[in-house]
Amino acid sequence: MLYLSPSDDGLALQAATGGEAQPADVIASVGGITDYTVAPSGSSVVYASGGVRGSELRAVNLVSGDDQLLHRCPEGVRCQAPAVSPDGNLLAFEMHTLIAGAGGKPVGQRPRVWLLAIDGSGGPAPVGADASRGRGSKMGSAGATARGGPS
Repeated sequence: MLYLSPSDDGLALQAATGGEAQPADVIASVGGITDYTVAPSGSSVVYASGGVRGSELRAVNLVSGDDQLLHRCPEGVRCQAPAVSPDGNLLAFEMHTLIAGAGGKPVGQRPRVWLLAIDGSGGPAPVGADASRGRGSKMGSAGATARGGPS
């Protein structure tokens, strides 16, 4: 069983196997884990980490322990709610542009869903209607900057 647990850096992802064994950290990240999902194969976890200065989407192989950066979100943008496609090839996630809210605390504006090829073959692309053009956008590089953020 995987779950988020308080840690010195925010939240860490821990695993419990049952019985008398103590839970073990699967992922502990500076800035804390904000969200995660288990890939359909069950062999990896995709997670979002970080905070106001930018967040990252990462994948960790549960067998080898290898931790791979999938996407670094620009400063002032929080990426969260990762979801892996059933075939394991695409990652959908929300991008929230942060603005100063009450007392200067950052809050996210209405999120936008983006798609990213997990194999790193391209940058993220927005999904759904493009409000500025009044039509749907296609999977591709249109609408994404070289850094992979919103244009």
